[in-house]
Amino acid sequence: MSEATLEKQQNKGKMGFVSVLCMSIGSIIGAGVFASLPIGVAASGPGVEWAFILAALSLLLLGVPMIMLTSALPGKNAPYLQLTRLTHPVLGFAQLTMAVNLIILLALLGKVFSAFAQFYLPDASSVVLSIIVIVVFAAVTSFGVSASAVVQNVMVVLLVIALGMFVVLGFPHIDAANVTLGAVLAPKGLTFVGLGTTVVALTGALIGGANPVLAADKVRNPRRDIPMAFIVSTVGCMVLFMFVAYVVLGAFTAEDIFATSPSLLDVGREFMNSAEMHFFNIAGGIFAIATTINAVFWILTSGIGAVADDRVLPGLLSKKNRFGVEIWTIWIAAAIVVVMLLIDPPLDALVSAFGVANMLIFGLLVIPMFALPKRFPKSYTKSILRPSTPVLAVLAVLAGVMAVWQILSVAIATPMVLVILLIVYIAFYAYFFIRVQWLKGQGFDLLAQMRQVPELWATQEGWDVSASAGPK
Repeated sequence: MSEATLEKQQNKGKMGFVSVLCMSIGSIIGAGVFASLPIGVAASGPGVEWAFILAALSLLLLGVPMIMLTSALPGKNAPYLQLTRLTHPVLGFAQLTMAVNLIILLALLGKVFSAFAQFYLPDASSVVLSIIVIVVFAAVTSFGVSASAVVQNVMVVLLVIALGMFVVLGFPHIDAANVTLGAVLAPKGLTFVGLGTTVVALTGALIGGANPVLAADKVRNPRRDIPMAFIVSTVGCMVLFMFVAYVVLGAFTAEDIFATSPSLLDVGREFMNSAEMHFFNIAGGIFAIATTINAVFWILTSGIGAVADDRVLPGLLSKKNRFGVEIWTIWIAAAIVVVMLLIDPPLDALVSAFGVANMLIFGLLVIPMFALPKRFPKSYTKSILRPSTPVLAVLAVLAGVMAVWQILSVAIATPMVLVILLIVYIAFYAYFFIRVQWLKGQGFDLLAQMRQVPELWATQEGWDVSASAGPK
C-alpha cells in the first residue's frame, strides 16, 4: 500500500486545521488564566508583559523537538512512540506520567467548574456539579471526534469573544496613574527572581498548545496542522493575554492587586454591566473550563490507547466503539476522576508534580530529535524544521536551560513536588518491570514490541511493512 493511500484511509472522519487550532486554544485558555494572570500582575506589575513574552518563548523552544518530530513521524500519542522507538522503551515509558497528569487535571477542572456554576446554582452541591460536567463531556467524547469538535469549536469562539469583550470594555477604564506604555517597556523594581517566578506561573497559563500531539491519530494532516496550531495558538493567546493583563494593570492600583489578588471576574465587575458580566462568566469562565475538559478527554483517549496498543497497559483500554473512540479509556478515566472528586486529594500539589514531569518529557524529546535524521532520513525530509546539527545543539541547550529553570523554581518553592514525583516514578517502574516479566512468561516480548516501527513510518522509509510493524 502506498503512503498516500495509507494516509487517505486513515484520515477519514478526522479533525482539520480549524478543529486542531480550537483544540490548542481551548487547552490554553483554561481556568488557570482567570486566576494566575492577576497573580502574575501582582508579582511583577507592568513587568508581567515581559514575563508573558518569556513564557511563550520558553514554550516555543521546548516545542521545537515536538514540531520537528511530529511533522516527520506523526502517530497516536506521538511523544510516546518517538521516545520508545528512537531512544529506549524504558525511557519512553516515563511518558505515561502525562496521561496521569491529565486525569488529575480533569478532577481539578471539575472542581473549578463547580465554583463558576454555583454562581447560578448556589444551593447545588459542588461535588455533584463537578461530577456532572465530567460525565457530560465523557459522553460527548464517546460520540467521536466530529461531534466533540463541533462542541469545542463553538465554545472556543465564544470564549475568545468573551476575552476580547473584556479588553474592549476595559480599555476605556484604564487609569494612566496605574499604568502607561512606558512603564510596560521599562518596568521599575523588577528583579530576576521575581520575573522568573512570574514566568513559571504564566508558562502554566500558556501551556496546552502542544496537547494535540497526543491525539495525532485523530488529526487529518498532523505533520502540518499540529505544529502550526501550536505556534499560532501559543503566540495568539500570548498577545490576547497581554492585552487582558494591561486592562488589569490599568483598572486597579498595584497595591490593590497585591492585597486582594482579584480574579478576572472580579476585575470585570469594575466596568461590566449585569448582562455583560453574565456573558463573561458563562462564555469566559465556564467555557474556559469546559473547552479544556473537552480537549483533555480527546487527548487522554489517544495517549492511553497508544500505550495499551503496545500491551504496556491492558488491551481493554485500546478497544474502540463504533465512533472510533477508546471507550473504556474514557469511562475508566471518568470513574477515577469521580472517585478523586469524592475523596478530595490535594489536587494543586499533584498537578504541580505532574507538571514538572511533563517538562521532563519535553526535555527528553531532545534525544530523539538528534536521532531522527540518521534513523529515519526520508521521514526527516518531511519535517517542517530541519536545522543543522549545530543549530539543533543550540536549540537543545536553550530548551534545556528553560526546562531546568522552571523545574528548579517549582522544586524550590514546593519541595514536596519532588517527593511526590519520586514516589510516582518508583510505583510506575515497579509496575512496568513486573509487566515485562509477566508478559515474558506468557511468551510475549514487551520491550521488542515497544521498539516496533509504526506502519506509516515504515512506509515513508520504503521499508518492508510486515517486518517493521511488528505484532498487533
